[in-house]
Amino acid sequence: MKRMGIIGVALMAALALSAFAASFANAEKAETVPSAWYVNGVKLKDGSSDARAILCHAAKHKFGATEETKLVLTSEVSGIFTELSATGIECLGEKSTEANAVIENFEATEPTAHTVARARGRLRFTGVKVTQPLNCGIEGENANGEATITTNELEARVEMSKASPERVPVSFRPTPGQEEVFAVIPITKCAIAGKAKVKGVAYGEAVKEVAGTTSQPTGVEEKVQPLTFSEEIQNTFCPTTKSEPPVPCLKLGNKAAYLTGRVANELKSGEKFGAKEK
Repeated sequence: MKRMGIIGVALMAALALSAFAASFANAEKAETVPSAWYVNGVKLKDGSSDARAILCHAAKHKFGATEETKLVLTSEVSGIFTELSATGIECLGEKSTEANAVIENFEATEPTAHTVARARGRLRFTGVKVTQPLNCGIEGENANGEATITTNELEARVEMSKASPERVPVSFRPTPGQEEVFAVIPITKCAIAGKAKVKGVAYGEAVKEVAGTTSQPTGVEEKVQPLTFSEEIQNTFCPTTKSEPPVPCLKLGNKAAYLTGRVANELKSGEKFGAKEK
C-alpha cells in the first residue's frame, strides 16, 4: 500500500497547537519507521552538512464557510475560553546559527535508532491578537493591537508509522533543555493576564486541498508543501506516537490547546522536495 502523509514541513509551532491532557507515557505507542528528505530526486546526506534552508508562510484555510489566511489557537485560561489568532508565520533558524529553519536527515536514537526526516529552528507568529476574551492585549503589541510571538527552538519530525500507513503526521516539539515550553504569550489588560505558557507537542499533516482531508502522498516532490493543523489531526496523532522521554500533547497553561490553520513550506532554493520512507 502506498504510504500517504505529510511531506513538506515548515517548522511550526505557531503559537498554538492541539490536543492534550494525555501523555505519551500512558498512551498506546505507534512504532515509527525510517524516513528521509529528497530534493530533486536525490536523498539528502545524513547530518547537518547537507541541511537545506526552508521558508514558510500562512496559507488559506477553511474556517466555517470562508477561507482565511490565519492561524488560530484555542484553549482555556482560568476557566475562560481563550482564542488567539495570527495573520502570519515565518520559519527562523536556531538563535545562534542559521538565519532560516532547515530540513535535514537525522540519525535518531529514540524511540528507535533510525534515520528521520526532520526540520529544526523557531517559528515567528506575526499579527497576533487575543480575539477572546475581549479587551485583552499582548505585551509589546503595536498601535493596531498586534504582537509578534517567537517560539523556543523546535524540532519537527516526519513520523511515518506502521499503525497509520495512509496518514503521516509531523510533530513539533521543543528541543531538550526548555522544560517542554513551546512559546510564552504575555497576555495583558484583562482577567486572564499573565505569561501563558504553550507547552508540549503539536501535530500537523500534509493535506492536498484547502478544505479537504486527502493526505499528500509521501515521495511526491513539490516546490510548495502544505501543512494543515486542526483539532482532529492533533487528537488523532498526539496520544499514539512514541517519545522518550514522554512529552505531553500541546497545552496552554494546564488545558488542552488546539491550533487550526494551514502553512505553506518551500525550500529557499526553490527546488522541489519531499519525504518518503527510507
